[in-house]
Amino acid sequence: MKTAIAEKITGITLLTNKQYNDARPFIPGIADCWWLRQTGKGADPSGIYVYPDGTCRAELVAFRMGIRPALQFAPGSELPKAGSRFRFDEHTWTVIPGDMAICEETIGMAPYQKKWAGDDPLNYEASDAKRYLDMYLSRAMALDANNGKPFDIVLCEREIDCGLTKTELDFLMEAVEHDAEMIPFEIPDYISTAMGFITRDAAERIGYDYGQTSRLAFYIQIILDDMNLESETQTYHWDPKEDRWYSDIDQIPQGTKTLAIWLTR
Repeated sequence: MKTAIAEKITGITLLTNKQYNDARPFIPGIADCWWLRQTGKGADPSGIYVYPDGTCRAELVAFRMGIRPALQFAPGSELPKAGSRFRFDEHTWTVIPGDMAICEETIGMAPYQKKWAGDDPLNYEASDAKRYLDMYLSRAMALDANNGKPFDIVLCEREIDCGLTKTELDFLMEAVEHDAEMIPFEIPDYISTAMGFITRDAAERIGYDYGQTSRLAFYIQIILDDMNLESETQTYHWDPKEDRWYSDIDQIPQGTKTLAIWLTR
């Protein structure tokens, strides 16, 4: 069950320079973090700014310092007035104009850095920075939908013959118990595959039956085959005893013990 704020979230991004200028009266002091993106010709994103004092440079596609993103909300979401604050994913966010809210703390540290060479525009939409933020929001929304509880199984859909990036691995591991023993496994399908981990406790509960012909693989492959069957929050619950699959935690009968699953893309 998503919280009231999570119900209204539609995405996450970095502010453009214009959005920053519009929101300047409501944004707390920012220093030493990458948090703006430049809009270039037309509406195409073309780079990344840094420094709130007005000195900027478009140099990095990914971030080496902390990230200060903005949550996006559907128009007419009836958010609190600009300048109001709320908590989401253990962070404080400030509502700003344009149906958005900017984080008051930095989010994570991206483990990579790519230099910008020449005059070719940087493409934010295809950057590591955007993938980092998308994975952050996917994990945050999944934990929110699971009432803040960690998952037993975490998976990321990838193309066949592709592996997981360090960013994807980091976010998958953030969604399980910190001291849980994790077993890597993969469920391949026709054109994509689900790669990730199952906790040792969950594996023991199902008799280590999570291979390609298992009931778990059956349900995962159905979702991989048809995006229309994907849960809005990318979370699922499986009752291995009764072999029942739930796409919403509120559907689970009281007293039923399920395995919590996060399958992200």
